[in-house]
Amino acid sequence: MPGYTDEERYRDGRYDLTGDEERKFIEEGGAGWVPGTEGDVLLILRIRAEARRKMKKRQASREYYQRSRERLLEIAHEHNARFDALPEDEKETIRENHRWAQRSYHEWKRAELAKKAREARLQKKAQSRNA
Repeated sequence: MPGYTDEERYRDGRYDLTGDEERKFIEEGGAGWVPGTEGDVLLILRIRAEARRKMKKRQASREYYQRSRERLLEIAHEHNARFDALPEDEKETIRENHRWAQRSYHEWKRAELAKKAREARLQKKAQSRNA
């Protein structure tokens, strides 16, 4: 797959289309395949709406960074200088706390995903028994 920029992907995917124009584009196979049912069309519309939202969010984030780059870099330099000025034992305490927070989040997220997978397996098993 060629490496597209966001602008090329937006233009080639015709994400500028909305409403009836977008529906017609999808029904004519512009999304890569011709949907067979109304449900397929609605699914593609929902996927495209989410993609459009994410593209706009990325663009806004890029623009914000470009506008605020110097101020953000100044703040980062300030924070780094403050951290560098700390005694070594205090730096190590901060690093340990950061590692602990990352590890705690990782363990929590892993447990949440395991719980979801377990629920999905149980639901699938219940559906196969009912069928």
